[in-house]
Amino acid sequence: MVFDFLETQFKRLAPGIQQRSAEGKPWYQYEAHDVLKELRTTPAGLLDEDVTLRQTEHGSNTLPERRGRSLLAMVAAQFVSPLVGILILAAVISYFANHLVDMYVIVAVIVINTLIGFTQEYRAEQSMSALKKVVRTYAKVYRNKKLHRVPATELVPGDIVELIAGDRVPADLRLISAQNVAVEQAALTGESAPQAKVNERIGEDRSVPDQDNMAWMGTIIVRGKALGVVTTIGLATQIGTIAEEIQTAKRPLTPFQREVRLLSRQVLLIAGLLAGFIFALGLMRGGELFEMFLFTLAALVSLIPEGLPAVISIVLAVGVYRMSKHRAIVRNLPSAETMGSVSIICTDKTGTITKGEMMVQHIVTANHEVTVSGEGFIPQGLFTENDMRLDPARVEELARILEAGTLAVDAELEEHNGAYSIIGDPTEGALIVAAQKAGLLRSSFFERTRDTISYPFDSRVRYGGNYLAFSDSTEGVVYITGAFEEVVAASTQLFTKEGVRPLQEEDIVLFNEQNRAYSKRGLRVVATAYKVGHERPASAEEAAKELIFVGLFAMIDPPRENVRIAIGRAHEAGVRVMMVTGDFADTAWEISRQVGLITDEDSVVLLGSEIEAMGEDALRQRLKTTQVVARVTPRSKLRIVQALQHEGEIVAMTGDGVNDAPALRQADIGVAMGKTGTDVAQEAAQVILTDDDFSSIVDAMEEGRVILRNIRQTTTYLITTNVGEALIVITALLLRLPLPLLPVQILFLNLVTDGFSTSALGLEKNHHDTLKARDHVRNNRILTRGVIPYLLVVGLFMTLGTIPVFLYYLPEGIEKARTMAFVVMALFQLWNVLNMRSFRQSLFRLGIFSNIFIVGAIFLSLVAQVAAMYTPIGQGLFRVVPISLGEWLFAAGLTSSLFFFVEGWKWVKRRRVSF
Repeated sequence: MVFDFLETQFKRLAPGIQQRSAEGKPWYQYEAHDVLKELRTTPAGLLDEDVTLRQTEHGSNTLPERRGRSLLAMVAAQFVSPLVGILILAAVISYFANHLVDMYVIVAVIVINTLIGFTQEYRAEQSMSALKKVVRTYAKVYRNKKLHRVPATELVPGDIVELIAGDRVPADLRLISAQNVAVEQAALTGESAPQAKVNERIGEDRSVPDQDNMAWMGTIIVRGKALGVVTTIGLATQIGTIAEEIQTAKRPLTPFQREVRLLSRQVLLIAGLLAGFIFALGLMRGGELFEMFLFTLAALVSLIPEGLPAVISIVLAVGVYRMSKHRAIVRNLPSAETMGSVSIICTDKTGTITKGEMMVQHIVTANHEVTVSGEGFIPQGLFTENDMRLDPARVEELARILEAGTLAVDAELEEHNGAYSIIGDPTEGALIVAAQKAGLLRSSFFERTRDTISYPFDSRVRYGGNYLAFSDSTEGVVYITGAFEEVVAASTQLFTKEGVRPLQEEDIVLFNEQNRAYSKRGLRVVATAYKVGHERPASAEEAAKELIFVGLFAMIDPPRENVRIAIGRAHEAGVRVMMVTGDFADTAWEISRQVGLITDEDSVVLLGSEIEAMGEDALRQRLKTTQVVARVTPRSKLRIVQALQHEGEIVAMTGDGVNDAPALRQADIGVAMGKTGTDVAQEAAQVILTDDDFSSIVDAMEEGRVILRNIRQTTTYLITTNVGEALIVITALLLRLPLPLLPVQILFLNLVTDGFSTSALGLEKNHHDTLKARDHVRNNRILTRGVIPYLLVVGLFMTLGTIPVFLYYLPEGIEKARTMAFVVMALFQLWNVLNMRSFRQSLFRLGIFSNIFIVGAIFLSLVAQVAAMYTPIGQGLFRVVPISLGEWLFAAGLTSSLFFFVEGWKWVKRRRVSF
């Protein structure tokens, strides 16, 4: 391509690689060929051995990642909570009051709680670090005279990089070819408008924003096509010099994060009010001031679910890891939960609903309708017409349309170990593969060129192409491919077996009928044309005039095998699925019918042009009954998201192109394609699909609901047990009884609750009924109205079970009574862990051992309880006495009533409404 023409001008190579020239002038002040000589490279790219040497010399093309918190910072963060401040104050007061046992226990609680919180947050950090390694940025690089797709981290000075609209610039580049190029440089310069770029030398001194022949790492190509030579990488780049500022940039809080913060404030306020009430009530009932102060502090601790932030972090981190197993990479933790609240999925068609492996199946010219066999991108297949095999080289129309198709596009066919893939757009790749099946290699044409111009496909005009001037001819040829309507409108002549003749109205009608027929069968149709001229076109608009129409390519992109099932699962979950595609209405309708998105044969497809003409109210009403939107523009796609959000929908929007970025940013969850998506789309999205498969979206949504369910259940468990502890204390004070639980005992119970049980509960897996629980849709509230009665009933149940036991054993001594109350309350909490595994399903249906972490947590809690009661140290710290096996069995039987009560509660709820 371009490099073949330029390479002949760069044969002399200068020794040494420098970041600037020997004279100290910056790269933009040199001619392109001088830059290439300084960097010891050519437009054909480096050889593999050169790359290896330069990687050794210059290192990796990476910027310092956003630094995770240090171990010391994570430990220190555990002391920021108001709860910890209260505990520290209580420990200090206990020390000066010579209550050393209480001080030791409080300090132990602080240390253990800190270790638990630190461990959970450390695991969350490690999980996110591992996930960051999965999402990699790639660059299209010429090496060994071939275009390759390599990780951007492997670039070295001297690499020749190809860029098209939607690409993120992977390093600092001096442009050596720029065709209608504009770059969005806001990440570096703050400019809101894209900057036009050139490849000519700039002689005068200019600041970074005005160096128009340079493309800077981290900026975005929004228009055109360019070749650039890598001048600097990593920290030496312009953006590398401001890496610190980039690392310190903060993201705004998500709705879920705000919900967590609000919940924390509400819980802290309620806990403070109840603690104050307990303190005042205790003093009124004759309690000793210091003892009541310590007890109130302990009660305050029990009322605050201080482990909640750490538990949420670990639940989100585990969920993000599980999503990655479903090929959905979540870029930040809170987005994982938002995925579970999605109420509508606006999905693209090509590559998401379909396989994204376009293959030309039919070719239509003025005199032939040819069928092409084959599979995917493998360049092997036969050409037949009326079941008769054709030799494309002997059918002039067929040879001409295949030549025009392969020369009008910019994609490349790549083979690696027998597997074929496309670098670039799959639709363009299908044209290359079809030509190669006929023995036409694009490289053989480009090797004979003396001049080339690329007109990258522009979604605004819906066509693209190339201009090629061949060395053995004084004329140049423009090859154009794109939407039928646009290409035929720009054509004045038709290529036939008799030669070129004027394009007539009946020709257009015939081709249009073929176009619609294939579109209705779910095929994508593109048209191809060319023209020969002596003059070099001044612009893409000039090139696409007075064309010779050649014919149509009809490509098949079959639906993915499991997409129909995935759409059914989404519907079962109460989530709407809407296809939003730039393809033709007939194609979109047919594919939607095949995958079960449309079941009514009278369903009407909404067009992007209709959306542009609609007012906001009319659009919102129309979208309520629309399943398929076709021929969308970037603006209409953005309006769709905004209209749905206005109606209260939580929108997931898929996209892969640079023009999808506004809609992806606007959506509650932007989902970018990892295989075919541009860097811009991936940067704008919160979720990246590594396989571009719609089923992965539904899997990620289901995992998001598991995350939200686990957070809700863990939070409910924490608050339920804390409410039970508070009610026990208040009841005892109201009845003028001695305190059933000492401060150190409450602290111990709180440690058991927050330490083992909540962590295990947060690891609960999918129960496979998650998608049926429609209460998740549009709802990211942690505590819903449905759990309030449960909180009160279970808290009251614990109180009515603990207080009578305390009274029964009180005649045997206060220590024995408190010991039994201590045991009963601990067992109530452990039975409640089993209850909290599901708000709906019975434990017997889930399986007692299906969450081995819960079993382990109960075992460890019982071991800790036994150690506290049967060791001299434990007895001294917690002021308890040993109890008999019969008393243990009595306490276990009594507290199991909570488990069976909740099982009955679930049974009733399952038969009435969703909980």
